[in-house]
Amino acid sequence: DPSHGYGGIVTLEHVAAGRYGIVLPEEARVTAVQQRPFLTIPVDQWRTEANCLSMAEISVEGGPVTLQIRGVAAPLIKVSMIKLSD
Repeated sequence: DPSHGYGGIVTLEHVAAGRYGIVLPEEARVTAVQQRPFLTIPVDQWRTEANCLSMAEISVEGGPVTLQIRGVAAPLIKVSMIKLSD
C-alpha cells in the first residue's frame, strides 16, 4: 500500500555463516528470517547521520536468508548486504 510505504521480500539462497551489514534507504525497516527451520533473526538497526542511510546488522548460521523490507517512500528499493569481519 503506497500510503504506508513500499516494501518487498528478497531471499538469498547461499549465505555463509557470519555477521552481515545491510544498507537500506533511510526510511526502510527490515525483518530477517533464517530458513530451515524458519527462525526470526534479531536485527540491530540504526540510521547514519552522515548520509542518512538506514543500517542493519544480522548474524546468520548459513544457508538461505529472507529479508522483508517495508516502509520505503519510493517504488524502487536498493539493498546492499555485505559480510562483516568477526
